[in-house]
Amino acid sequence: MSAALRFGLRSKAAILLGTLAVVLLIAAFATSWIFIELTRESYGGNVVRNHVLLSKAQFMLPVARELALSKKLADSDVTRRFLRDEGNGIDKDAFFVEAESFRRLFGEHVLFVGAAETRHFYLNDNDLAFSANPRGTMRRDVAADAWFFASIARRTPYNFNINTNQQVGATKVWINVLVTDSDGTPLGFVGTGYDLAHFLQRFARRETSGVTSMLIAGNGAIQAHPDPEQIEHQAITDKVPTHTLFKLLSGLNDQQRVSAAMQLLRNNQSDVETLDVVLEGRRQLLGITWLPELDWFVVSAVEAHTGAFADSNLLLGALSVLGGLLVLAMVLMYYGAHFLVLKPLLALSQGVQEMERGQYDIKLQLYRHDEIGELAGAFNRMARRVRHHTENLEAVVKERTRALTEVLTRQQDNIHCARMIQDAMLQQAALAEVSHGKFLVLWRPKDIVSGDLYLFHRDSDGWLIGLIDCAGHGVTGAMMTMVAHGAFQAAIDRVGSHDPAAILNMMNKIVRAPFAEQLASRQRVPTSMEAALVRIDPAQASLIYSGAGIGLFCVASDGSVRVHKGSKRALGGKRQEIYQNLALPALGLDCYLTSDGALDQIGGERRYGFGASRFVELLGVLHTLPWPARNTALVSCLSNWQGGETQLDDICVIGFSALPNVGIPACDHANHAPITDE
Repeated sequence: MSAALRFGLRSKAAILLGTLAVVLLIAAFATSWIFIELTRESYGGNVVRNHVLLSKAQFMLPVARELALSKKLADSDVTRRFLRDEGNGIDKDAFFVEAESFRRLFGEHVLFVGAAETRHFYLNDNDLAFSANPRGTMRRDVAADAWFFASIARRTPYNFNINTNQQVGATKVWINVLVTDSDGTPLGFVGTGYDLAHFLQRFARRETSGVTSMLIAGNGAIQAHPDPEQIEHQAITDKVPTHTLFKLLSGLNDQQRVSAAMQLLRNNQSDVETLDVVLEGRRQLLGITWLPELDWFVVSAVEAHTGAFADSNLLLGALSVLGGLLVLAMVLMYYGAHFLVLKPLLALSQGVQEMERGQYDIKLQLYRHDEIGELAGAFNRMARRVRHHTENLEAVVKERTRALTEVLTRQQDNIHCARMIQDAMLQQAALAEVSHGKFLVLWRPKDIVSGDLYLFHRDSDGWLIGLIDCAGHGVTGAMMTMVAHGAFQAAIDRVGSHDPAAILNMMNKIVRAPFAEQLASRQRVPTSMEAALVRIDPAQASLIYSGAGIGLFCVASDGSVRVHKGSKRALGGKRQEIYQNLALPALGLDCYLTSDGALDQIGGERRYGFGASRFVELLGVLHTLPWPARNTALVSCLSNWQGGETQLDDICVIGFSALPNVGIPACDHANHAPITDE
């Protein structure tokens, strides 16, 4: 000591600084060792907790954008129209134009479409030449296609699936978004995919720090793992998974503890759960967090270091000597971790949550020159691009919707005008006059206009009534009724109104004439029309019937029903026939004509057609009712039979008394007007 005092000031300072450095170095080693031993589990838990949250954010950032774009395409009316009818060339072209604009926005420029009805599979990416034709067809007996049928059955809005598509030979992580019709019926899937290798490089990895990241499904099936052999393919099907997180655990009660932690996360009782487990034969600290959108879990695992805790006397001595240094170190650690890591991560997490809720006009205020700053900048750029693309897509959809609405309005106006013209052709007042109110007419088009038409003609010594059922319905059937009505009038001008069979034969020639070339070449032209004509001669008390595919139902005064079927061949068909008359006594007869729309209508508990026999039974019931009540009873019976089933075809039923009692005053036509469905 005395020798040291004789040194100069520089030497003393050097000795003092050296001694202090040695003491501080020893103190630092002792403090570090004690601190690490005491805070090993707590600090390790924070590290794995922060890492699993960061991994969650890194996974959701690109996935949220791809999922948002896939949902946007799935919600497009253009997509729905294409999947309803893939054979419609206009809808198909419009869809693939829009689909290509989406495909260029996806991260790996991959877009696929799966149709529920045809099971066709469409795929386009940068490697394959563009095609608007199916790449293949999903099959139930192919294991790799099981995801498709399982997803259709479950009707989940979207899911993620790792699958090797046998049609194109690609192993990808697929985002499947369900496309539904307006009534919720599944129409198919649209979405995109990541190459499995790229996906694993982006997310599932073992870092040099010893932290491993992976993804598991709700049943424990491994969806992403640094080792591709551990991944469970086709996880969304009903098969029992073979590669699960639980099979990698070997510690006592580890499987039950992990299952309990997953349930706590699902119940929102915790954001992150940490567990000390034996994973793949090594003691590791596990961090788990939940992705509620997918019912998946993000898992981070870090090697757990074991060691004995320091003796309490040593701890007290070290804390008394180095308390100040420990407090300072803890303060610096806390504020450093908080401002450098935790606070930016919280801002990123909040930004991701806002994007998940569809708020794309966000901007993170993180201006830093490090990895977190780069991540924040990438997030801001992605939000701007998604917002820009969303606004553009909404503008395009709005404009196309407006144009389609205008076209639809014009078409509806034209169809309603056609309905007015068709109504004018139905001579309701004349029929009510000759029948003295003893008549009924049920005219129920399947669409706005009908392919069924009833005919009426009156001359000096009698009247002629008939029913025409043209091929097709809607606009096509309505146009054919115009042809039929014109042919009827022209036939009467040529052969008169007393011979129904002659009128039908002449109508057949008139109808076939414009389509002679198409009929000769066996083209499919909807020219055929079933018809029936009934001539009533009051002076002779006679009825003459001739039919072409439509029978005459006659109800006698005692309620018995007889059916006269006439010819089986319709007018305007490829095969011709000479139609014949059938003369019947008209006195006391109630007559009915019906198109096949009423007879073929599906309904009842077993979803059978109404049928001719049930119609005959109904006529027997109607015979017991006065004519004004028969309309209501007929409509009620057919409506009860149909129930919630869709109307299959145009329906037209006419009934009349062959020789009404002229002594009965004519009824109020307003109360017995034909019943029509608008």
